[in-house]
Amino acid sequence: MFLAAEALATLGVQAWDGLSRTGLAGFLAVLAWSTGGQVAVAAGVRALDIAAGQAAAAARSEEAARERAATAAVIQEARHDRWLALQESAVPLVAELAAGTADPGDPRLRNRCAVQAARLRRLLAEGDDVASSLVHELHASADVAERRGIAVDIETAGLLPPVPALTRRVITDAAIAILTAAHSQARITLAVVTGGVAVSFVADTGAVVLLPAGGQGVAIEQQQDAGMLWAEARWNSR
Repeated sequence: MFLAAEALATLGVQAWDGLSRTGLAGFLAVLAWSTGGQVAVAAGVRALDIAAGQAAAAARSEEAARERAATAAVIQEARHDRWLALQESAVPLVAELAAGTADPGDPRLRNRCAVQAARLRRLLAEGDDVASSLVHELHASADVAERRGIAVDIETAGLLPPVPALTRRVITDAAIAILTAAHSQARITLAVVTGGVAVSFVADTGAVVLLPAGGQGVAIEQQQDAGMLWAEARWNSR
């Protein structure tokens, strides 16, 4: 706007004094030089802005990629550690069965096998990318009990929030212990509560079940009534 006003003023003065061909040529040359310089500067600034934006976007993308890689590495290492821990408990059991030193008819041995099978299925389920990982892992843990003829009913109430992996392990450890001890039926109910999730268990275990002490923000309670076990694992994210 300033250049346009200045150009019009200059042209007006020249026209008042008598505009000649030489004067007009000089005016146009000066106008082209000044306008071209300003346009070039503006274009340069615009190009620098675009380059800066692209550099910032590339930096954000690179940072996000590094964060994803770091997270994936942590998850992979944690799964590897759990796999090693599972091997420490499952391999001796398999070795006993292979050597014939373990009695398949022993209820305690069958219980050990059921626990290890449930833990293995849970480990496999942890690698699945699903919307509700906790529900998925509970179904995987219940699969072994259902193969033993236990009627397992799993229900959800409300849209469950994401639950951290270590927290899910505490809850599914409790589920495995209860489902392994159930005689014929078990019910698992997941409900949204203020600040987290409550997972309730009801099963005909016939006796008190030794459950995990909790941890990772999970508090576990249990009661026994006439052969029926009631337990709740409540996670508070705060």
